Amino acid sequence: MISRRNYLSITIMMGIIFFLFLFSGAAKTALSHYEINEYALEKTDILDADTEAMTATDAGCVLYLGESKKMERVARQWCNYRHYQFVTTPDSEEMYTLALIDGEHLTDEGLDAVYALYDRQVPVVFGTMPTVKMLREHTELDDMLGITNIQKNSIALEGMTLYENFLVGGKVIYRATTKDEKKQQDLKLNLPWFILGSGTKVYMDGILPDEFDTADAAYKPPVIWRYRTGSNTVFAVNTDFMQSDIGLGILTAMEGELSQYYVYPVVNTQNILALNYPTFAKENTEQLRALYSRDATSVLRDLVWPGIVAVSEHNHAYPSVFLSSKLDYSSNEEPVGEDLPY
Repeated sequence: MISRRNYLSITIMMGIIFFLFLFSGAAKTALSHYEINEYALEKTDILDADTEAMTATDAGCVLYLGESKKMERVARQWCNYRHYQFVTTPDSEEMYTLALIDGEHLTDEGLDAVYALYDRQVPVVFGTMPTVKMLREHTELDDMLGITNIQKNSIALEGMTLYENFLVGGKVIYRATTKDEKKQQDLKLNLPWFILGSGTKVYMDGILPDEFDTADAAYKPPVIWRYRTGSNTVFAVNTDFMQSDIGLGILTAMEGELSQYYVYPVVNTQNILALNYPTFAKENTEQLRALYSRDATSVLRDLVWPGIVAVSEHNHAYPSVFLSSKLDYSSNEEPVGEDLPY
């Protein structure tokens, strides 16, 4: 049987041990600064003359001409995402990334501005089409859009077909077949029917009703297309897509079509990105040898790369690396070309 004195001694001893364990953990958390890299050295930001002189215009500038507030909102929002400058007044000396035109409200004065942009080889996007009346009166506008004939002023479509290599997701057919789908149909299906000439690329066209024969079906009403002659590029949207958030994706797709390559972020790609890996200059050698007993090349090869491989295999993700010739451009160390095959 334990006496009261022994019981009190055991209790006090257990309390002291518990306090010591608890205090050591709390002290370690309070005194350790895990958010600070104690081995990091102070570096000075390196700016060259081109970087200091860079403005918003250098990153890109988008011109909007039109009266549609909905389309203007979409254009402003897209420019905000892309970090482009947004303007609504044309400047004869500015080289725009692209010019977005509200063709539905296009006037003769605005048409002259569009011609001037086209002559300067600025990519032109017709967010809405000019009226059929204006197209019939201005044949040079038809030529600019790649239109050879206006088949019908308006036609009721059964649906639309979006082809691959434009938006993410591949080919999609939008056609309501059931009663519920027809109730939820929100596409504008009454559109002018244009016949396009050579030099055009159709990204989306309409599905004709069954009463049209195969000869008519060979010239499906275009909904979204591109017309290119030489260095001039014109995009056209023959519906109201650009007046809603759908226009954000369409503008991004058009920007991608203007470039030979385009980096597009995709969510949940199961990919691991390694920035500034590998580097090819043996920089900061003294500090790295003091910490890891290796130079920069050996650290990346023997320590960093095995970690990337382990994380990749554990998460079933594919690694993508963004190499850098060197990290500190103020140093005199030159990149080692022999390491590039590795």
